[in-house]
Amino acid sequence: MEDEKLLQLVTDIGFHMLSYGGEIYRVEETVKRICSAYGVDGADIFAIPSAIIVSITNQNKTCSKTRRLLTKGTDLDKVDRLNDLSRRLCRE
Repeated sequence: MEDEKLLQLVTDIGFHMLSYGGEIYRVEETVKRICSAYGVDGADIFAIPSAIIVSITNQNKTCSKTRRLLTKGTDLDKVDRLNDLSRRLCRE
């Protein structure tokens, strides 16, 4: 998968986990594991309740993406489904 598409994917997953009430550490860990599973040389993830910033480095090229959360709710079922998705991405 090309870096920009992977960056979009992992940022979206992290963003949705945050917006549905996922814990900060879980969001950061999930995004980092997916990046590692796709062979990224380095990944830096910074999440706070209102934003997520993801940078990936591959072959000395760095791409970054920032998403800001304007609304937040709690839907732990959706967080659980995103966790399942991330596990499948890492496994396959």
